[in-house]
Amino acid sequence: MRRRLCFSALFVVAFSACQTSSLPSTPFPLETTPTAQPVEPTPTIIVTPTVVPSPTFEPSPTPTTATPPIGRPLIQEQAGDLYTIVFSIPVGQKNLIQYQGVDIPEMPITGPNALALLPDETFLIADPIANRLLNFDQTGKLLNQVELSELGIVNVSDVRADEEKLILLEISLDFSPPRYRVNQLSFDGKLLASDDIPEGFGIDKGLTGIAIDCDGSVLLELEGGFRLVRLQDLRDNPADAQTSGYNCGGKFYQIIESGSPEIRAMMAGDVRYETRLTMGSGSLALLKVFRDGSFTVVREDVVEFLPEITVDQTVHYIGADGITQAVARVPLAEMFYPILRSVAVSDKGEGFLLIPRSRSLDVVRLNFYRSLNPLPPSSVVPEVTLSPTLP
Repeated sequence: MRRRLCFSALFVVAFSACQTSSLPSTPFPLETTPTAQPVEPTPTIIVTPTVVPSPTFEPSPTPTTATPPIGRPLIQEQAGDLYTIVFSIPVGQKNLIQYQGVDIPEMPITGPNALALLPDETFLIADPIANRLLNFDQTGKLLNQVELSELGIVNVSDVRADEEKLILLEISLDFSPPRYRVNQLSFDGKLLASDDIPEGFGIDKGLTGIAIDCDGSVLLELEGGFRLVRLQDLRDNPADAQTSGYNCGGKFYQIIESGSPEIRAMMAGDVRYETRLTMGSGSLALLKVFRDGSFTVVREDVVEFLPEITVDQTVHYIGADGITQAVARVPLAEMFYPILRSVAVSDKGEGFLLIPRSRSLDVVRLNFYRSLNPLPPSSVVPEVTLSPTLP
């Protein structure tokens, strides 16, 4: 089976929001496919799903380098693979994880759609097909599962976590009017609070996810993270809610207008950063802000439109000194179906990725490098730099 896919957040918002749990639960037969090859820092631009060898619950070896300090990922000095597999979960008829839409013409493939890192360094995966949350340790052992139907929650499209709680974005078009809700859960799955998102802030207005800043405030992500609106402001005065940003360590972090169609820009306090796009299509969004002032952003650059849309997605780490120090590439070409919230960053600054494959669901650790080559060579270098001039 070969599918041509488009992964950019600009193109998958409506698809991600419509992954409801009411779709027919038809399991699919496992496929017999060849073994995948290791990924190189400049992989092929052909967007076709790749299959890994028979999955295992044994963790992959980790680098022998000392544990990096809080807020800073391990940075590789020599070119190598894009990621290291942490664990794999089998997918199929008699397994814990199943997909929908496989081998059904004109029906998009759906399955687990969000990844979050918990304070104890375990992983939380949202499974909208079974309407539950799955908590795994770093060996792939299932520690806990939360049945969301018992809490009155349906179709979670985004999951975030801070030191105290889980935040779930619930989107369901099966209700009239559609349900848009933010739910807060304890780590053991108890419902703490629920807030309906006011009318006018749904997917038709660009709702793509949620975020949590350093003081625990919940933010709605609109337009792929270009706009952030504080949930408390919506509660207090929905008609006058303003675009906001991350508040952390006395600094304000937000995406801003760049003044150029080929540039995306952001502010970290009074410092401006920007990235150049190959053809003017793409985005820049904050992933995580650390208390020491360092932060990570995700950059998406549409590098080709023909023969198919090709997106280069990269994660950039900017240190507490304000200098971009490392970049990792997301292997979009290996994903069996697109996931809008596939990347999560730990408190140590490590980047993790959820990769759905035809026979397994993999959690991998992204490898950070000082720099990466363009993808393809004719595109611009994937980098986020200090702006030469103030806005």
